[in-house]
Amino acid sequence: MADFVYFTLTFIDSNLGIGGLFALCFLILSAVFIFALSLALFVKGYTLKKRLWFFAFSFAISGLLLGLSLIFGYGIGFSVLLLSIGALFCIPIFTIRVKRKADKSQLELARFIDDKLRSAGYSEENQSFSNEQKDDYPQPEKDFDKIMQPNIVSSVQNNLTLEKEKPKKQPCEIDFSHVKNVISRLEYFPLNANDKKQVQDLQSCVYNAENGDYTPQLKSRINDGLGSLLKIMAKYGV
Repeated sequence: MADFVYFTLTFIDSNLGIGGLFALCFLILSAVFIFALSLALFVKGYTLKKRLWFFAFSFAISGLLLGLSLIFGYGIGFSVLLLSIGALFCIPIFTIRVKRKADKSQLELARFIDDKLRSAGYSEENQSFSNEQKDDYPQPEKDFDKIMQPNIVSSVQNNLTLEKEKPKKQPCEIDFSHVKNVISRLEYFPLNANDKKQVQDLQSCVYNAENGDYTPQLKSRINDGLGSLLKIMAKYGV
């Protein structure tokens, strides 16, 4: 073992010198930097704590170059330079924003939006009442004119006409409890003014929908609001 170490040190001293040794260490550090940068850019959940190994590696390879430089009497200049380069490499690695993993609540909300809005939403082209809704309205009998007096017939028919012309509030079949839960959680995050306004608008639409005012216009606003809510959740890591 001692002979192998002696042979290695002799080879480095006679063939590489301080310049070649520095170049070798720099190439190794650069390759590891590219690997660490790729992890920080593309791996979700790669937190700052998990990136500390690159700082330790930079310090270790600089320390190795320093030890060899002191053994061969080259001085510490190249070691300090390599350590400075490693410190510069740490800046982009530790400043890249952590890509958050989609948690269960975010996935549940996505499925909630996809399933509920498809099943409970109605087409804007089909504005007419369904057969079930028509059955809810009282229909005059065929011989109604023969049974009731003419003035009563006219009064009842007018009332029925007004009742049919009166717009009926569309019932909302969607359970917004999960959406309201997410909105309440967002109150603890430092939302900017635009995001806060979008959340408040969605909260107001949900309130109106739950109180029986689920119009096509409100349905469209809720759809847009839910899409914005997903973006806000991903932005703040809710």
